[in-house]
Amino acid sequence: MPLGIGTGSPRAACNVAANHSVSANPPSPLWRPFAKMQALGNDFIIVPALHEPFATTPDLIRHMADRRLGIGCDQLLVLDVSPTDQADFCCRIFNADGSASGQCGNGMRCLAALVFAMGWQQGEVVRFMVAGRQIQCRGDASGVAVDMSPASFEARSVGFSATPPAGWPHLEIGGHAAVALSLGNPHLVVFVPDIHDAAIETMANELAKDTRFADGVNVGFCRAGDEGLLELRVFERGVGETPACGSGATAACLAWWSLGADPQAGERCRVRMPGGMLEVRQDQDGLWLLGPTELVFWGACPPWPPATPDQ
Repeated sequence: MPLGIGTGSPRAACNVAANHSVSANPPSPLWRPFAKMQALGNDFIIVPALHEPFATTPDLIRHMADRRLGIGCDQLLVLDVSPTDQADFCCRIFNADGSASGQCGNGMRCLAALVFAMGWQQGEVVRFMVAGRQIQCRGDASGVAVDMSPASFEARSVGFSATPPAGWPHLEIGGHAAVALSLGNPHLVVFVPDIHDAAIETMANELAKDTRFADGVNVGFCRAGDEGLLELRVFERGVGETPACGSGATAACLAWWSLGADPQAGERCRVRMPGGMLEVRQDQDGLWLLGPTELVFWGACPPWPPATPDQ
């Protein structure tokens, strides 16, 4: 294994009991089974649609994501059959506000953990097609990792609609160094001396509304510590602040490295967020995000009446 994270079965590391059934005896055949999963408090609804299509609308997604009126999640992931051999499965990702997303590091790791544990994919590698981009995950007895590459620092990839300022992607925001980049979703990482500063939430809200980012932007506030340890808070577009963010953690490492803290071959960068620790490793095989995943519960949701499907 290129990650060197063990040699056991991926099923053993997923914290998803093999005897869980996707059918889960729903009250009605019209009810849709789903899995609720989390990674460091970053939580997801995963809807398997391998045998029955699942049409979504922004209203339906917002309803399901609502923590009082629905199930509650940061993102909703729909697992679809892949129509080609370019991937093992297709996946659609939606933010809690109903908007689509092209990447979710922790969500993809949870999805891969579920696919391995349920026996839907044999071996230690699974490939997903997400918004026209192939995302590869690997699992073994110690966990599931997702390849977050390729990253892009181009203004067009980040959705920056204005003329990029001199020095792009390195910016200055409020007197702090900042870096803009894309991992399939846009990120702005701001380096600050204290991620608990009371002004950070206000700054995050202002940056989230910056119209120069045509599709919005995920905003991370990062403090670089010793021995490759980063402290990070992330305000996700369409969601708000979350306990953890896989693509945000990866973006923070790439931003830090771009400012001169280049990693040595095989070295890992640790990222501590309110929900816990993730690791990012860049080597010749990819840009890997590693961390825990957990099944919270299986459930079935009623046939909430959707409007015109967006898929």
